[in-house]
Amino acid sequence: MSTSGSGSMTNIKKAFNMQRREQLDAEIARTFYSKGFSFHLARSPYYRSSYNFATSHCLPDYVPPRYNALRTTLLQREKANVHRFLAYICG
Repeated sequence: MSTSGSGSMTNIKKAFNMQRREQLDAEIARTFYSKGFSFHLARSPYYRSSYNFATSHCLPDYVPPRYNALRTTLLQREKANVHRFLAYICG
């Protein structure tokens, strides 16, 4: 491979933020490994949707929900969403 070819590959990697993408992949993987999450979670449409939303919207100061919010407020909201959805389906 020529030097110019190598430079082209470097430019491509920079253009697609490959180093940052690899770092994000490692952070996500570490979350799975450190807490023993099932790899099936990665197949969840909600898992993918959350990352798609995050990458599509500029939220520079966003902090993910913490332990208490996940187990209280956000859980209650999702439960209400499910009840509304079931009421709609069951008519």
